[in-house]
Amino acid sequence: MKIPDCTLVTACFDLSAYSSGVRTVSECLEKVDPVLSLPVYLVIFGNKTTMPTLRQRRAIHGYHHLTQFIELELEDLWVYQYLDKVRQNRVVYWPTRDHRTCAESHILTCNKFDFVLQVIDKNPFGTSRFGWLDSYLGIDNKLRICENYSVHKLLYALYNITDKFHIQVLNVVDKKYKLSENKRDYYRQYRYVVCGGFMTCGREVGLRILTRLKEIFVDTTMTGYGHGEEMLYLEVLDEFYDDIYRSYGDYGQMINNFIRPRKNIGYIYYTILARYAELGYHRELYDASTALLTEIESGHLGVETAMYTGLLRYRHVAVPTPLWIQDALVATPALRHHLDDLVAPLRSNLVICLLACDSQPKYAAEMNTVQETWGKTAESMGVPVLYFVGGRDPHTPLPHYGTLDRTIRISVADDYLSVHEKQNLGLRYALDTFNPGFVFCLCRRRYVCPRGSPVGVFRPL
Repeated sequence: MKIPDCTLVTACFDLSAYSSGVRTVSECLEKVDPVLSLPVYLVIFGNKTTMPTLRQRRAIHGYHHLTQFIELELEDLWVYQYLDKVRQNRVVYWPTRDHRTCAESHILTCNKFDFVLQVIDKNPFGTSRFGWLDSYLGIDNKLRICENYSVHKLLYALYNITDKFHIQVLNVVDKKYKLSENKRDYYRQYRYVVCGGFMTCGREVGLRILTRLKEIFVDTTMTGYGHGEEMLYLEVLDEFYDDIYRSYGDYGQMINNFIRPRKNIGYIYYTILARYAELGYHRELYDASTALLTEIESGHLGVETAMYTGLLRYRHVAVPTPLWIQDALVATPALRHHLDDLVAPLRSNLVICLLACDSQPKYAAEMNTVQETWGKTAESMGVPVLYFVGGRDPHTPLPHYGTLDRTIRISVADDYLSVHEKQNLGLRYALDTFNPGFVFCLCRRRYVCPRGSPVGVFRPL
């Protein structure tokens, strides 16, 4: 078996001396065992209470030669210098109080950034990539961050990572909380941002992002707040947008979805994408919807038609301004007054989509009217007019009304509720088939102009 070109880092410390609410030593060692059984390069940080068993179990699994053990006490960690401040903070403001955590467990969790940085610096196994994997992930000898877990699924993820910083987006949080004046409210409750239990990175991007996360930890702590490490990622997701490879999903699918979305697609759609749309985060919405659509259209995912058309809608409303226009506008603000000139090269052609109905004679007659009036004018100008209809068996031959040779039947219901499906599937067809600069969509009752005049359609274009 080929060992992945990635050194994973984890930690297992006994904190029972500091709090009765944390895991016992036996619980820690039981939950860490599935991590110890992984055939990967592994660096394990632990203290004198846990280290002997960690060494023994790793050797039993046969991977002692792939492992470096680093024995430290809590007092030796970089983050220990902030322990007193964390304790003071929790006396003053700790609305997310939890008996299972203590100041010591908080700082240990936040030291994972420094753990990985140490390993990147020393690189004991000479790998080009590095990662963090939480230690207490075991349940029934499996990792609980994966559906239908097998070690091969984790190895697949590690074989396919890039030098980017890979992490899974768990939820969408309002970016107003990046501002210092909103930090108190931010930490009023636990905000789910990312799944911090598994991440990977290349050397250079890892150095930059992990160092920044340490800075944010210090700033947050000195300001008086903090709860775990996941909320520290809010700023980083924006500051290093292009350096981050985002997967999407809940904690239970971190491994399944790490490279491509595969599981719990409903969670991604209704919890993550819907929130991006609600908050107007179009760049994130475009990337997330594209990730799902790529898998659906390549045959790796099957979803209901409504979700597919919803994804198309999300992606189309979130299409980013072309980068060359963004750069021009940033460089020369006066160019905003000449946006039409900038966009002109994109207007290579136009496609008109009519969301139509041919199952009733009067509606079919309206389609004929269009074809005989402004539709004919449009076609003479080289503008395709497409008629999207539904409601029949897609294998039934299309009826033809007049010269409607551009009728495309979509296998959806023939009712008002299907209009959005016709629109989004029609958009997809138009974009794939014609690659137009613009698509103009019209519903019934909007495309029959008074006295057949085409002016109502072509004047605004």
